[in-house]
Amino acid sequence: MKMQKKLIWEFTFMVAILLFFLTFTQSALAGSATLTWVKNTEPDLSSYKVYYGTSTRTGTDPKTCGLCGYTNTQSVAKGTTETMNYTFSNLTNSQTYYFSVTAIDTSNNESVFSTQVNKIIAVADTTAPVISTVTSGSITQTSAIITWTTNEASDSQVDYGLTTSYGSKTTLDTSLTTSHSQNLSGLSSNTLYHYQVKSKDATGNTAVSSDNTFITQAVVDTTSPTTPTNLTTSITSSSQINLSWTASTDNVGVKGYLIYRCTGTICTPTTQIATSATNSYSNTGLTANTTYRFRVIAYDVVNNLSAYSTTVNATTQALPTFTLSLVKGGTGSGTVASNVGGISCGTTCVSTALNTGTSVTLTATPTSGSTFVSWSGGGCSGTGTCVISLTANTSVTATFNDTTSPTTPTNLTTSITSS
Repeated sequence: MKMQKKLIWEFTFMVAILLFFLTFTQSALAGSATLTWVKNTEPDLSSYKVYYGTSTRTGTDPKTCGLCGYTNTQSVAKGTTETMNYTFSNLTNSQTYYFSVTAIDTSNNESVFSTQVNKIIAVADTTAPVISTVTSGSITQTSAIITWTTNEASDSQVDYGLTTSYGSKTTLDTSLTTSHSQNLSGLSSNTLYHYQVKSKDATGNTAVSSDNTFITQAVVDTTSPTTPTNLTTSITSSSQINLSWTASTDNVGVKGYLIYRCTGTICTPTTQIATSATNSYSNTGLTANTTYRFRVIAYDVVNNLSAYSTTVNATTQALPTFTLSLVKGGTGSGTVASNVGGISCGTTCVSTALNTGTSVTLTATPTSGSTFVSWSGGGCSGTGTCVISLTANTSVTATFNDTTSPTTPTNLTTSITSS
């Protein structure tokens, strides 16, 4: 009866232990191997013994062949779960190991070997994936797609932001692949973004790319600013007119204004003279006592133009005038000439009103028998030319002296009045 039980027990174990081969862990970490088998159902089961080594088994029953070609054994408690497992660690990389399991009952009876399984212990993977062909594409105003490849299967994630500090990241895609794609959404239009891609392989080695950039598309704006209104002028001098107007509005933003001008009361203002970032402008360097016409156009950041404002006229102030008076003095005679028309001294002296700042050059020429002595007044002196910059009413005297001797006395006679 005992022999019949033993044979039945060993047969039952062999059926159960076949599952050991079917569930052997081929995806064990480098340097380790995990064995898995179905637990025996005998009530007097005590434990299991794992036989292993780097050479294949030479027999089927340890009761007759001992280690049977193996070099080591490991006792494993029977456990309470339906599935048994045991993990061997610190195995030699690149070495093939062979494994068999026996069952032992409470009477220390040992079964024959299970089916033998083997495993080549892989070298530990410590090399990160190699990232290449990092590309940004399908860029819109608010999104972009980042793609890249790796030389081994790995996961996918992108860090991105406005600087190299990034600050945002995509949801980690844990699927392992060599062709990667991540979508960035919720971006701002017309904005430079920095990004880097990251991939981690099955053993936890992570690769990170260098920094890359892309710019999102700008908003397509076809709306023109409103027309500038209430254009007014302020005349401040003979050479300056100030303009101001009510600012325009725009759906994106007004960037500035174009200022147009022409001369005359009925001219068409077709010449742009300036731009202004604000709703005012000072036009300087103008001609005194001259009428100018102005109008203004607003433009936005993509150069959409408003309609022209109304046209306004303004006349610069006239320059103030001052009179230059000439006087001849002395006993002689002569003439005074000027580089400015209307001022001279011949038989009589002629004076005129001139604009402030007018430069006048006077030249004195004596007539025969006279000599020019000097200038006086207007800051002039000496006998050279007299140059005056007119800033006030001014009087200048040219002095001529007579150099002709009197005629010789004639008809000299005597009268004797006494002895």
